[in-house]
Amino acid sequence: MAHGDAKRDAILTAAMEVFARYGLKKTTVGDIIRAAGVSRATIYKHFADKAEIFDAVVGREMSEMLAENRRAMEQETTTRDRLRAVITTHAELVRRKVNLLRVTKDRFAEIVPHTQERVREMTVVSTALFEEIIQQGVDDGEIEVDDVKLTAIAAFCAAKGIFMNAVVDVWEADRDVIVDRMVDMLMDGLRPREEKMS
Repeated sequence: MAHGDAKRDAILTAAMEVFARYGLKKTTVGDIIRAAGVSRATIYKHFADKAEIFDAVVGREMSEMLAENRRAMEQETTTRDRLRAVITTHAELVRRKVNLLRVTKDRFAEIVPHTQERVREMTVVSTALFEEIIQQGVDDGEIEVDDVKLTAIAAFCAAKGIFMNAVVDVWEADRDVIVDRMVDMLMDGLRPREEKMS
């Protein structure tokens, strides 16, 4: 890693912690400078302003989430286990990657307009991961689907309720039990017709 990249990385690491602690609105560039142990000139060499730093933090968190979701998926061998692994991992990451998911869509639009595009990108890439899992299940003969893309979108939308509950903890039921029930419902609906009739 080049020296400039290392400095930028250190700034983002510090900023991630500061934004998580104070939130976007209360965090100042001075807070990030102190946490990163760099000069104001160094900050502005890499970023134009606080909004640009926040966008970079969100971009990094998004990349980390997607990489962890993929690692979780690739450790499993069946469609059911792949779906469960991705949903469970993503829900856990929702708790940890607070900068990516703390700010509502309205706040994104108001404070950091370009960050809304990050959320859109995350949704598209995450849905593509569901599509990959479902296509593999079709190819392996585990499930029967007439429209893989539409099914992936529906599965991702169903999972979003679990991701939101990871933030607000509405239901008393254990998250893993909820994930298992949702995956059971998805898999029951996607089983090959011969299995459904037997």
